[in-house]
Amino acid sequence: MKLIERIIAATDFGESSAQALEVAAEVARRFQSSVTLLHVIHDTGLPAHIFEYVQNAANEKLQELAGELRKKGVADTDIVITFGAPFDRIIWCAEKYDANVIILGAGEAHHHAGVTAQKVVRKSRKPVWVVRKDTPLVPRRILCPVDRSMCSRRALNNAIHLSHTFKAELTILHAIQPLPALLISTNMLPPEEQEAHAEYEKKKFDSFVETFTLSDIKWRKEIIPGKPGDVILDVIKQNEIDLVVMGSTGKNGLSRLLLGSVTEKVLHHLPCALITTKSEDAFRVKLEHKIDSLETHFREGKRLLEQGFVQEAVHEFNICVDLDMTYVPAIEGLAIASDRLGRKEDAERYRKQAEMIRRRLWEQNVEAEARFRNPLL
Repeated sequence: MKLIERIIAATDFGESSAQALEVAAEVARRFQSSVTLLHVIHDTGLPAHIFEYVQNAANEKLQELAGELRKKGVADTDIVITFGAPFDRIIWCAEKYDANVIILGAGEAHHHAGVTAQKVVRKSRKPVWVVRKDTPLVPRRILCPVDRSMCSRRALNNAIHLSHTFKAELTILHAIQPLPALLISTNMLPPEEQEAHAEYEKKKFDSFVETFTLSDIKWRKEIIPGKPGDVILDVIKQNEIDLVVMGSTGKNGLSRLLLGSVTEKVLHHLPCALITTKSEDAFRVKLEHKIDSLETHFREGKRLLEQGFVQEAVHEFNICVDLDMTYVPAIEGLAIASDRLGRKEDAERYRKQAEMIRRRLWEQNVEAEARFRNPLL
């Protein structure tokens, strides 16, 4: 099972691209991912002999980078050189290879993402990881802004898995949109209604967060009034955030436009690395249904549980129990998973079941040993 099967690591051989490749190598090593190194030659109007020289030079450099990745433990690497508009060919390559995520440098600007990174984020339906040249390889503080939409739900799932993997602290943030100034300035909305609105937003936010499995990671939640873009940038600065994971479209109608503009604002300022998600997850679980080995299913379930995929782990443990009703490790795995899902009664039932089976097996072993020593019994 590979949670991230393929990474597209796009490079223009600049400083931020070099750091993006370092990040790609770290992610690939941790998730045993394949990496496709991609370089786009933009100017196809070059004279033939110059064009061939550029292509050969790019190929030589990519081969060198692929060798460096292999030294860092990334066994499965390949290279692609293509021609055209960089953003367009990066997206094309990600679709062609069904990549989980595109990792690319922000460009050489100091305070915002470059044109290529911005266009890839806007137009790619795949998750995009934009890396600054000062981005740490291992994020220690991750921020996930949410607006309770399906898109932000997807972003938070990805942020949780990254927090599990990198042992990073996760901050879940919800910014309460300011009420229209006209309502407040004309006293058309009494103070108690304003307070009720804030309380309503808080309850909705709390309910949203409660639907996620956040065990085994260090996390906190913040709800702050203000314009989302400004709030996010302030929280990044105040908390020295290393990585932001956010959905790039919102709930519906105006919200969709709003969250799009929020992503644009964060991307424009880009104070740290940024992952954007739209219609796909960076982490995809593909369960093998043709595996017969009970131990293999148990190992898969254990790994899924460690990565935070609790429901998928339950699926694997249940297969184990179907194969052998007395397989105690899987039953104990179901107890742990039930605890994390908040199903306390199920967890207790599984623990009692495991203990009962252990006791019965022990008694059977004692009886068998006694019969072996005294055949007359």
